Amino acid sequence: MLVAAFIALLIWGPWLIDHDRLYDKNGTLTSSAGAVVTGFRTTLAALAAGTVAAIGVRYTHRTLQHTKESQATDRYIELVHRADDKILDKALADPALLEVLDAYDEDIPEAKRRQFVFAEMRYRSYLLPLELGVMSPAEFHGKVRVLLRSRIFREYWHETRFQRMSLLYESVEAGANRITDELARQLNEADVDEWWVIGEPPSQR
Repeated sequence: MLVAAFIALLIWGPWLIDHDRLYDKNGTLTSSAGAVVTGFRTTLAALAAGTVAAIGVRYTHRTLQHTKESQATDRYIELVHRADDKILDKALADPALLEVLDAYDEDIPEAKRRQFVFAEMRYRSYLLPLELGVMSPAEFHGKVRVLLRSRIFREYWHETRFQRMSLLYESVEAGANRITDELARQLNEADVDEWWVIGEPPSQR
């Protein structure tokens, strides 16, 4: 619509705006009519080019700003996960620190708590690329399905269920947890040996 209006203005604009300068009192085109029409069209084209350039600069600026913000967010997420991994590493190395992570409802032996810490680190190794956007939900679904083959991981997931309830529903981690919860339920209820076909990847729903 805007393009059509611009073309119409380019063609008929000189006669609509500079009519008095194009014709003499007898209604005949003046000798300067050509210069007036050319000047008008040149000015209009220059204004259009300037407008397009300004829009392009603003779009580029917004895109660059969005890219910077996205990179900063990704970096923040990565740093948080690295900090968590360091804490878990220290807990694995020191039984006294491992006690700090004992937030389970049942009395879990130290050896089992160590297994749970490793299970969490394994889960987070898939959660990070999902949050950074370098792993699709469907790929995450497939990797977690393999994790759930482990009895220890299933126990860890069950014992930590209440610890995940405070997450914001719309967060990436909460969405990943829902994928894992649903897949765990389907695997528990499945009556087939082909575990690798259980569950429908999120991208296909």
